[in-house]
Amino acid sequence: MLKKGQAICIRSLDYSDTSQILTFFSREHGKFDAIAKGSKRAKSAFGGPIEIFACGEVVFTEAGHGKLSGISEFANAPRFFSLRRNLESLNAALFGAELMELLMQDFDPHEELYDFFLQYLERLTETNDTIGSLALLIGFQVEVLKQVGHGPVLEQCVNCKTKITARWPVVYFSNSGPGVICRDCEMAFADKMNIDREAAMALAGQKSLAQLPLDVLQQVERILIGYLTDLLNKPPKMARVFLPKS
Repeated sequence: MLKKGQAICIRSLDYSDTSQILTFFSREHGKFDAIAKGSKRAKSAFGGPIEIFACGEVVFTEAGHGKLSGISEFANAPRFFSLRRNLESLNAALFGAELMELLMQDFDPHEELYDFFLQYLERLTETNDTIGSLALLIGFQVEVLKQVGHGPVLEQCVNCKTKITARWPVVYFSNSGPGVICRDCEMAFADKMNIDREAAMALAGQKSLAQLPLDVLQQVERILIGYLTDLLNKPPKMARVFLPKS
């Protein structure tokens, strides 16, 4: 049965000299893997190879969970091509795409998350600095985790429910919580780690992430990568780009 919807390519792999294996995230149908036969031919029905972040209307035959659907049509619009002009923005976009692939279930539509992902990519195309792209990535990661049901508690202590304020002398984060921990509760969490108070307030929505200095944003990103690694039982591949070199 043919299905149709708006979709964005979040992974693109060569399958043969002429075909590709693709992962799409569709507004109407959720995430699915598919094969685009002949897409790499010069005169293919797709107008050439389908690249990551290609966005448009897709027509496909659904094959079910764990199987490759077949792409019959894809109206490829080069909406996010300018991401390639800035390495920081491109890396943030690639990390976002990887998280969509890892955290989403097949054929589980999330229309709001689809719209949010496209808005995230649009904002990255307008960002030309490291702080801006990293702040957008952190905000995206937090929102995606929230929408798929794995969001850490960030507005209050995960244990005693005390709301975070500027008067907190220290703030901790726990992967097992998961979320922020106040000083009075930190002894109950062996995996706790310090987090900058200003960063914690920004994650709680009380400050702008883009106003934080780069070193604080990098600390927050390390914490989120650690949480994602625990959640996924493996580090995301793009994590190595954002972790400090040892």
